[in-house]
Amino acid sequence: MSRTPTADDWQTLYRAAIMESDPAKVPGLIDLAYKVVQRRAFELWYMGAPATRERHELDNALYFLDLLRQFGPLLEESPRVGDLEQRSSGEPPADGSNTKSSTAEP
Repeated sequence: MSRTPTADDWQTLYRAAIMESDPAKVPGLIDLAYKVVQRRAFELWYMGAPATRERHELDNALYFLDLLRQFGPLLEESPRVGDLEQRSSGEPPADGSNTKSSTAEP
């Protein structure tokens, strides 16, 4: 985005953060989305807006973004679905690593 994100951009930024496939970009997008979602939640709170669907969605977004902050690094280290499928079919992993233990017989 070439302009400063506003609170109205929260849904777009939230989706961008949770759908980003480049691990190097994810932390920055999560932080930006969190700030913008939080800003929108504060706007509604200060306006005295009643509990609405948007407020519920904002709460959920903040909760999920916080989970991604905490557990995102763990998810990056976990095996991918494609790797698990290859292992079960007997194909070597895409990264070239050997999955056999060192105690296996030749």
